[in-house]
Amino acid sequence: MRKKLSFFLVFSCLLVSNTLIAASTDSCAPVDLRRKLGPPRDQGDTGWCYAHTSADLVGFQLGQRISPFDIAAAFVFTDLRFLSNQDNRWLSFLKQNDKIELRWQSNLQDQKNQLEPGVVECFDKGFYQFGGLDEAAMYVSQKKGFCREAALPTAPSAVQAKAEELLALYDSGNEEDYSKFLDEWLDQKCGNRLQGKKFLVPSSLYLTETVQDLLETYPNLELRRQKQQFLKQKIDQLISAQIPVSIGYSAYDLLDQNSSRVMKIKFRAKNLQTFFRRASDLKAPRCEEARLHRLYSEPADEDEDIHGDHASLVVARRSVNGSCQYFVRNSFGKGCDGYLGSLLKRCDIEAGGAWVTLDELPTLYSLAWL
Repeated sequence: MRKKLSFFLVFSCLLVSNTLIAASTDSCAPVDLRRKLGPPRDQGDTGWCYAHTSADLVGFQLGQRISPFDIAAAFVFTDLRFLSNQDNRWLSFLKQNDKIELRWQSNLQDQKNQLEPGVVECFDKGFYQFGGLDEAAMYVSQKKGFCREAALPTAPSAVQAKAEELLALYDSGNEEDYSKFLDEWLDQKCGNRLQGKKFLVPSSLYLTETVQDLLETYPNLELRRQKQQFLKQKIDQLISAQIPVSIGYSAYDLLDQNSSRVMKIKFRAKNLQTFFRRASDLKAPRCEEARLHRLYSEPADEDEDIHGDHASLVVARRSVNGSCQYFVRNSFGKGCDGYLGSLLKRCDIEAGGAWVTLDELPTLYSLAWL
């Protein structure tokens, strides 16, 4: 999830250089950045699509595999007041991207308002499910340097194991401030963090803030496509300049809502009982109580998962029979399970994504890049 927290569905989640201006927007010349990005990532049962795209964009620039776990934690727990008071680069960045701080604060507050007290550390109901903003995540994660993937792996099984480890350590210790505890734990895990030779300045473009905003503002598809043209032109400019770009859109543009993949995600909470029994054994009953309360006491919100706000990367371009296609790299690991039938023949199992035309992304609403 890129913007909006969904408890039953995890999809989650402007600076133009001379090079980009010079790049042709009419060309469909082949570009393929997949190999440089390495194998596809898998966000598993988290809402960290934005952290995975951010890690890929940063890693592309630095030539290193970066951990999305550390990026997600930085996005959720960084104190914006401290950042604004201590970092002049952030203030300069805000002057050119004046809506980012407002988006960031609104995004976090909306999600935190949906948490029961004292469960931010819980896997099923805490910060692991938070969506986010690529550009803000990429910026703030530079505060202390980037954590290498090798030091803090984010394969689904590794994240769940780390969640259990954190619960056990936090409940057995004396630290009451979870963000401080997590920060110290991350420093220990990450060790010598990676610093870039120069400060990485993210850029972004928005048509609307979310998929829901897009559909409500531009319900007519033809008008929407007209309004999306500046985003599509920017994608072409960036790809022509050999720069991958994160897109904000609905995962349902590519996925079959009745597929086993989507159904598994929608009902993933029922598959986490083993994890929470173990969490309860580790003296974290509040997580078990939160899970039970949500599963058995709260009616499901039918509208909660219908938009499927998501972030993926556009990393390649090709021409097929006169049509320009773009490779959308997802964060679902290897495989083609769950894609629309029309895309299965264009899905690359090993690269973790599918070739699409930009018209096949009718809910495209934002871009972010480095």
